[in-house]
Amino acid sequence: EEDKLEEATNKIYKDEFHKGILNENCGEYSGIPVKNVKDKLTRDLIKKGIAEILYEFSDPKVVCRCGCKCTVKAVKGQWFITYSNEEWKKEAHKCVDKMKFIPESIRNEFHNKIDWMKDKACARRRGLGTKLPFDENWVIESLSDSTIYMAYYTIAKTINTNNIKEEQLLPELFDYVFYGKGDIVEISNRTGIPKEVIEEMRNEFLYFYPLDWRCSAKDLVPNHLTFMIFNHVALFSEEFWPKGIVVNGYVTIEGKKLSKSKGPVLPVEEVAQRYGPDVGRFYITTCAELPHDADVKFKEMDRVRDNLNKFYQFAVEVSDVSSGDIGPLEKLSIIDRWLLHKLHKTIKIADESYSEFHLRKIGILFYELIKDLRWYKRRGGDNKKLLRLVAETWAKIIAPITPHLSEEIWEVFNKEGYISLEPFPEVNEQYINEELELGEEFIVSTMEDIRRIIEIAKIKPKRIHLYTAEYWKYEVLKIMNKNRDKSIKEIMPIIMKNPEFRKYGKEIPKLINELMKRGIKPVINEVEILKNGKTFLEGEFGCEIVIDGEDKNNKKRFALPYKVAIYLE
Repeated sequence: EEDKLEEATNKIYKDEFHKGILNENCGEYSGIPVKNVKDKLTRDLIKKGIAEILYEFSDPKVVCRCGCKCTVKAVKGQWFITYSNEEWKKEAHKCVDKMKFIPESIRNEFHNKIDWMKDKACARRRGLGTKLPFDENWVIESLSDSTIYMAYYTIAKTINTNNIKEEQLLPELFDYVFYGKGDIVEISNRTGIPKEVIEEMRNEFLYFYPLDWRCSAKDLVPNHLTFMIFNHVALFSEEFWPKGIVVNGYVTIEGKKLSKSKGPVLPVEEVAQRYGPDVGRFYITTCAELPHDADVKFKEMDRVRDNLNKFYQFAVEVSDVSSGDIGPLEKLSIIDRWLLHKLHKTIKIADESYSEFHLRKIGILFYELIKDLRWYKRRGGDNKKLLRLVAETWAKIIAPITPHLSEEIWEVFNKEGYISLEPFPEVNEQYINEELELGEEFIVSTMEDIRRIIEIAKIKPKRIHLYTAEYWKYEVLKIMNKNRDKSIKEIMPIIMKNPEFRKYGKEIPKLINELMKRGIKPVINEVEILKNGKTFLEGEFGCEIVIDGEDKNNKKRFALPYKVAIYLE
């Protein structure tokens, strides 16, 4: 009873807050929703001098990274950035509405943080940093000083290569570079920077801005990343507002969060020496989907190294094969066409995955490649030109993640230039044929079923009879494919309208349930697939394979689409 009372109390409080409206006893506040009155009431009470603000820490113990206890001091004369300004917030919300976010769910978090944002202390008395231009006794604190440095990145190269000094970086120079304001000749004379160099800086900024993506960790959403949006809308015209933010998780090692003071710490140099830089890059990039935390596990990193080595060895094996046209599609074997289908489907998925920062998918695709190559060779595939094409294409696909490995493979292939300058592989839709993939999956599942029955029967068969499903069962599957969005109850009347199916009345509900459970797939030509794989299956099981021959022990009636009936002789 107490639990239910507690539950009811919480529900009342929740409803009061979200749905309640202040009544006439509340004077000037009557009619205001409860959820909206807090800030107004707080401001009014402070203004009338009958309320004070009490600041407290959510964590009473403030500890330095070195482990020492921190003493918190109230700083007098502090400078603040007025992130509470309502008009400024409106512009920030407008920017968020126009931006792309990965993951998309983080968009609301930015809207919430903009609404939540109050005035922010932006300076300190000691430490490294830029002098506050309004009072040089203060230094701008790091989070307030790093909100538009991406704009500086666009011109940093020009400043460094031309040895431009700090005293030459006058406000007038930045006004011209970032806003196009001022007379370039006059600015050149004042700064001592050649006109051509200033123009180069302006062109670099215009080329790279607006910022396409800002990638950072989720703990920076309530501060640095939100400040970035505020400051861009304040300082730049709308055409230069940031276009996207990618939020990643934390990095942990064997489940433990990285900490400079408590450990564990894994220096980048140690990863490079122990595993190689590309192994570290591949693992961190693909071990978790955004914005989930990336957990470094050394056994898995060893596995990455092994698989990248396998790919390199595969590339070396086909390096003496000349690259070029693999010939007409119709002249390729079924298994060649299957591998070509897998390759172009991979290109399509990889391109989409890079664009959407779904980088874990690249890792999944890579492991599928290793598995696909094993299956291709097991099925008798030996098209050297096709394998060379696969190696070249995959070297390009993983080049953004494993640049050193990909460049090495490019050199092994005696290619000119750098692979990093090559265009990303283009998908050819004519090579994508899902039936080829379904056919190979059907062969694999048939082999698994045969092995399971041999294991149960404990015999070595001289002949294996395989029976595909009766014609009407495929017709039912076709109807189910056309009505994928319907439930079993909705599909049944559609099927039973056909007089041909009524004689199977008792069997049809069982069939539909079984097909639903196994997953609705397109109808494929199972007989042709089995005939094509007959020699392969005979080699696998060391006996004759008979397809839809004499119906032994009335076995055929048990066959379903995608699941043959089996009789061992």
